[in-house]
Amino acid sequence: YRFWLLAGIQLLQGFALGPSFSNVVPNLNSLGIDPLYVSGVLAVILAFGGAVGNITSGLVYDRFGLRALYFTIGSILLVGMVAMSTVTPVSGTVVLIISVLGIGYGNSFSLGTLSHLINTVFGYGRTDFSALFGWLFALSNAGNMIGAPFSGWIYDVTGSYQISYIISACCLVAILCLIQVAISAGKKAQAKEAIELQ
Repeated sequence: YRFWLLAGIQLLQGFALGPSFSNVVPNLNSLGIDPLYVSGVLAVILAFGGAVGNITSGLVYDRFGLRALYFTIGSILLVGMVAMSTVTPVSGTVVLIISVLGIGYGNSFSLGTLSHLINTVFGYGRTDFSALFGWLFALSNAGNMIGAPFSGWIYDVTGSYQISYIISACCLVAILCLIQVAISAGKKAQAKEAIELQ
């Protein structure tokens, strides 16, 4: 049950969050924002946000734990998604930077924190960890393979990525709730196993 819960989380994560990162530049270009500004300044900010997210995720986890880590990344990513869904051709620089920086930071959501989630929920050794990481990473990619064409279809139908970002934001809230359930289930199972070994 714990594995399938994590599998569902990773599949949904790939479906909802993967396209939100890759659609940033196409979305802003479709709005008529200067392509040089998008591919230059904003692309650098997007990458910078991802670098900061990957660096700080370990720090937050070590000091405050897994729940705080997901709350931090999820909140910043959610702000970025909501801001991106409201961007218009006349949006100010602040809105653009907040949306791009938040989504870039949230890029650490997948690989940057997956290992912590596996260790907390399963607590297995190196052999099992590698197998679990491989399966969950593959499911995340599978979700991305479904989500990317889906978001493209939404754009073809509506002429905008706005609905895609709103769907991603809603899925992110569901993912964060499922992660809390997974963490609680994992800790209960580990506590039970520890008692049985005594």
